[in-house]
Amino acid sequence: MKRSWPCSRRCGLGTFPSPPRPLRSALPASMALRRPDLSVLRQVGLDQLIYSRKEPWREDILALIVGRIVYQGSKLALTGVYQDSALWELCGHPAGKRPDVEKHAYLPMDRLLDRQESIQKQLAMRHFKDGCLIYYDMTSSYAEGEYEDSELVAYGHNRDCKRGHAQIAVGLLTTAQGCPVAVRVFRGNTADQTTVLDQAKTICDEYGVQEVIFVGDRGMLTPRRIEELHALGYKTLTALTHPQMRELLQRRVVQLELFSEEADEARRCYKDLMHVEQAFRNLKTVSLEMRPFHHHLDDRIRSHVFVCMLAYYVQWQASQRLQPLFASDGKGKNRRWTLDRVFERRKGIRMQTLSVGGTAFPTAISSPDEHQRRILELLQVKL
Repeated sequence: MKRSWPCSRRCGLGTFPSPPRPLRSALPASMALRRPDLSVLRQVGLDQLIYSRKEPWREDILALIVGRIVYQGSKLALTGVYQDSALWELCGHPAGKRPDVEKHAYLPMDRLLDRQESIQKQLAMRHFKDGCLIYYDMTSSYAEGEYEDSELVAYGHNRDCKRGHAQIAVGLLTTAQGCPVAVRVFRGNTADQTTVLDQAKTICDEYGVQEVIFVGDRGMLTPRRIEELHALGYKTLTALTHPQMRELLQRRVVQLELFSEEADEARRCYKDLMHVEQAFRNLKTVSLEMRPFHHHLDDRIRSHVFVCMLAYYVQWQASQRLQPLFASDGKGKNRRWTLDRVFERRKGIRMQTLSVGGTAFPTAISSPDEHQRRILELLQVKL
């Protein structure tokens, strides 16, 4: 009968077969295995959308995308985790050697920006169909430091009440389920409703989607914007203010019955704007930390926002696969599982470099426990 020895605390739960001699950890130290994130990314074909050939700059971008999910912070900080994570090694870098931030982060970001429109067009072809609902909203992200030469960073209406900081404005297009499809960065003082027509023309002319129902809040879809969208052949869905409803009723343009339960479908579709708001919360705060950005060149800012959107695309895909786990969870104080908690549990799966009698075993992987196995199964990941 084989005996087993417990992993170190950094390894989390799991066992290895007992070796014939005592084990000694060899350099480099144990490295966290982030294979599930890369697996989901590759399974949904995002790597192929970024670039069809496996080139070093594309693999570096994959590291930036996954790094945005599991490590938040600057690109320089991400290159510094090379001794504690298998991320860079899984993306083609030699073990124990630190990636160069300029060569393996900034320059690949420039290549990615050149591909942004092509990637977003392919995402639109996947997720936008004729007659579908397309959701659009805007947010802002603040800047720190001096941006005198920037055409994007400017003082404007801050949607997060973060006063005293210049900012950029970010527009996001999603499906009704909240899947991100396209993102665009605007100057920080850009009004929401002024961006609508250009976004709609992009959907129509570049993405080739017709007969769209364009959904936005009432600050976005003003009467003038609605007329412009109708001229493109698009339908719109937004909310009416109380005075607008009273005026329509007084003019007998609509009947009171339209505001009864028979209009539940329209109300439900409009409330699905919360999925875009959820996307912004994930992009901007603890989950992905798009803000504050650590770049001073406008193109790098654009590329940074795009990397964050692609990271949210992977995160969204993972969350869809994990729905059975969330559905079987407890309620209230008995609730256990969130997406962040899932990521934390996966960090307990470690890749270890071990030495047995002078022989090195560089890719020994700790055995997942019951919950980790369930997570890997739902994510369709094999170690």
